[in-house]
Amino acid sequence: MLKAGEHIVVDAEHLKAIEDSVRELSALVKANAVNQSVLIGDWIPESEVIRLTQLGRTTLYKMRKEGILSTSSLVDGKGRFYRLSEIEELLYARQEIKK
Repeated sequence: MLKAGEHIVVDAEHLKAIEDSVRELSALVKANAVNQSVLIGDWIPESEVIRLTQLGRTTLYKMRKEGILSTSSLVDGKGRFYRLSEIEELLYARQEIKK
């Protein structure tokens, strides 16, 4: 991940490919979340994050503590929720690492 103030220069062809991949991932995440009727605004429950990312609760805890992921328990007052946009970024980064 980039730190605040850091930039990457990408040519137009690669930028379009990145944008297309992000749109694909976003649609996939939203479709999976909506199919499960769990999407609440830009927040999804921890159980859904675990299902989508295949990460465990301990890993998610570490990512929260390191400031990589934001959470809220105020969405429904019952459980921990994660910001969908951050999960999309995480999935995108993992996809890029695999390439």
